[in-house]
Amino acid sequence: MKLSYITPLVFPSKRANRVQVMKMAAVFADETDFTLFIAKTATPMSDIQSSYNVPRPFSVSEAGIPFGWPKSMWLARRYARIIRTSDNDTVWYIRDVLLAFWLTYFCKKFRNRFFFELHTLTRFPPIMYGRIIRYAKGIITTNEKKKQDLIERYHIPGGKILVFGNGIDLEEINALPSQNEARSLLGLPKDKKIIVYAGTDAEEYGTNILREVEKKLSENIMICLVVGKQRNEALHYMAAADILIAPYASMSDHFRLYMSPMKVKEYMALGKPIIVSNLPSIKTFLPDDAALFVPPGDVAALRSVIQYSIDNFEKAEKKGLRARELAQAFTWDKRAHAIISFMEKNI
Repeated sequence: MKLSYITPLVFPSKRANRVQVMKMAAVFADETDFTLFIAKTATPMSDIQSSYNVPRPFSVSEAGIPFGWPKSMWLARRYARIIRTSDNDTVWYIRDVLLAFWLTYFCKKFRNRFFFELHTLTRFPPIMYGRIIRYAKGIITTNEKKKQDLIERYHIPGGKILVFGNGIDLEEINALPSQNEARSLLGLPKDKKIIVYAGTDAEEYGTNILREVEKKLSENIMICLVVGKQRNEALHYMAAADILIAPYASMSDHFRLYMSPMKVKEYMALGKPIIVSNLPSIKTFLPDDAALFVPPGDVAALRSVIQYSIDNFEKAEKKGLRARELAQAFTWDKRAHAIISFMEKNI
């Protein structure tokens, strides 16, 4: 299969969607005649691929950053020109809503041979989703709730939708240093229980609550908020942790129903105790026997669960080991292979 992945992305970046795109691209490249299209990179792509621990280089092409507004429309025009001169048997893969929407207008060749990866149904007007879904040969989405909503709202046959959540790179996780080695590398104390949050610093992600909770914990407990770090440094903090935490505070539909957070799955692969908000979107892949759950936005409950996990660390560790067992099913390899099979069946 000749496969091209179209994105509007600029590199380098610390945003999680770049991790997802790079990990998927690496596996696609192993299995197909593949090219990743990006808008721009400010550093050599070999360095970018190395920073995401991509084992082998793959083909990357830059479309450039347009000057006109809206940028998504002008970037779509650039991609339309590229697509028109491409081989007729190329399959196009895309996850950006605005870019896909404009391309369905600008390029018939794209319209006839693209698959769309859907991450949200709430960010853009329904007319945009409707047009993309109408023309896509298939939809890849990250949980069953999104699939059911697609069927109910847009009357799509279930066979046109593949559900496979975001993945993890087990080789990357297994290559991390031990807890003590990671603490030495980062200059972290070895005589404290360290709780690590890695991700976005925003109210809906619960970082404000974590700061409140930290003031009420004993001195032998340390919370590390790992935000804005390069990927490998963030992973080292996770390796250094006793407990990993994701205290989502938002009850929006995105957090409650639709998200498929890579961070929590990487937590699972590390085999450490996990404290996470009790949300349906999380419980689709992380059951009660694999984590400690807390009501979203509840400061007192979060403090109580943290203290319980430290006081009952062996029990918490057993849950972490169970999470690691479950994580084996979530690899990027398995995800990409399922998507390739789905595309071959539906093209």
